[in-house]
Amino acid sequence: MSSASKTTCSVVPKPVRAEDEEIKRYEKTGTVWTIEEDQKLRELVASGTDLADVAKSLSRTLSAVKARAYALRLLLGRSGVRRRGLSRWG
Repeated sequence: MSSASKTTCSVVPKPVRAEDEEIKRYEKTGTVWTIEEDQKLRELVASGTDLADVAKSLSRTLSAVKARAYALRLLLGRSGVRRRGLSRWG
């Protein structure tokens, strides 16, 4: 004789945003990068400026700056990022 177990599913409610709370938007979200912005990005990366500061000065997200730097084949510093799970020999 088997007993049927009752399974319950808990639903997590979505967070509710207050009426006065705004979603943070960047003024250049979704716009094409200009030649001037590309040049400024090159200069800031070459000078060793922190990526968060680069993003702020270009009014872009950090992800957008990283993606554009990758597209322009700019070398970004590792900025302390380490890979986990590897021995010190690789």
